[in-house]
Amino acid sequence: MKPLNRKPLIYAYGFDKLAFLNPADVETDQFLLRFVEYRSTESLTSADGTLILSGIFETFERRSQAWQPYTVCQSDEHRLAEREKQVFNAWESGGWTCFLLRKLNNGDGDKWAETDLAKKMANQLFNSSKVTIRFLMFTERRMNFAITLRPMA
Repeated sequence: MKPLNRKPLIYAYGFDKLAFLNPADVETDQFLLRFVEYRSTESLTSADGTLILSGIFETFERRSQAWQPYTVCQSDEHRLAEREKQVFNAWESGGWTCFLLRKLNNGDGDKWAETDLAKKMANQLFNSSKVTIRFLMFTERRMNFAITLRPMA
């Protein structure tokens, strides 16, 4: 059980995947923000809340075969499954998760609908993987859009 008189601990998970290299923890009077590297073995259930960037579990590669260009999507399925379980366990303990969204690409026929954690959650939220969501994560150092998910009571 977490002590009641401490500052909330918020993890910013996977920011190193988008070139936020080794940022220092941020402490205010209200909270402690700790950056957790993508490959860290630290469980997300240890925090009161977690910020997760979209797209960190997947990579896209453009290829060309003769006259027909196409895109291949690779997903870190093991880490994705591990972190998804931790997010659900954190919710069970009263934690929250905020996904910072960029463009979510489900691919043709939804073939990439489950290649990233933010995408999986957004698709469930909108109840259809057919929805195309296009938001920039940051513009001029301010966040444009985020979805905060918490399980229904």
